[in-house]
Amino acid sequence: MSSPLEESHTVRYWREQLAARIGMSDAEIATLMAGLELFCLRHAVGPEHVLHRWESFPELTVRRRPSAVEAPNLAVESFLVHNGVNIFGDIVCVPGRPEDLAAQGPQFAV
Repeated sequence: MSSPLEESHTVRYWREQLAARIGMSDAEIATLMAGLELFCLRHAVGPEHVLHRWESFPELTVRRRPSAVEAPNLAVESFLVHNGVNIFGDIVCVPGRPEDLAAQGPQFAV
């Protein structure tokens, strides 16, 4: 009997990416799948809801919250990343001069 997660096209895509791009073994993938399934069960949501929620409210991502108390959930983060969600926040190129950093946006002004 298969897991309800395996019916999800976003989960199938994630699994394919873990195997093809990352080169994870079936056992490693099963461990991540179990982590995502536990998260979904604990919060009574499906994987598409998780994906939609983070796309709609990226500030909820643990890695984007400086005051986050809980540790990142690697299975959920991997699922999000492979489905196109930026969990890391703004990407900054570190320039040679402070004024170049400020040019990237007011949040980086020194």
